[in-house]
Amino acid sequence: MTQMGLQAFDQLKKEKPISSDGEFNRAAQCIVTELTHGLGQNWEVVVFDDNTLNAFALPGAKIGVHTGMIELVDNQDQLAAVLGHEVGHVMARHSNERASQETLVQQGMGMIQQTEFGQNPLIMGGLGLGAKYGVLMPYSRTHESEADMIGVDLMAKAGFNPEDSVKLW
Repeated sequence: MTQMGLQAFDQLKKEKPISSDGEFNRAAQCIVTELTHGLGQNWEVVVFDDNTLNAFALPGAKIGVHTGMIELVDNQDQLAAVLGHEVGHVMARHSNERASQETLVQQGMGMIQQTEFGQNPLIMGGLGLGAKYGVLMPYSRTHESEADMIGVDLMAKAGFNPEDSVKLW
């Protein structure tokens, strides 16, 4: 997963415009440095010149934040909530779990397709929806909650105000 994260991040840096706004870049780097202090990795932070409300972290200690997200937040504590949440996903290895879950669902669906039931598009459609809403989405909500908890913990340890995460969310 780390190798995939590194490759994806390099590709994003080639495809998306990178912000030259010094204030945005310094703020993002400073917050990530504090949040990740003691995690044993040197996290690369890139601010992408993109108005969408997005930030992400990838295995391999890579963080991207869009200028739209930085413009949305009221203060550094709120940006720390977002970035802490994203680091939380990496720390909890959610991408690994997600890939495993999706592989199992795909393999299961493939096996069913080889049976008599698998020839019925209504049955396959129902199973697909069941997998999505019964397996993948609940797992995703669990990941989001876990990333929130890790992010708030990182915020507090780094000296940011966790109460601002409540205001932001």
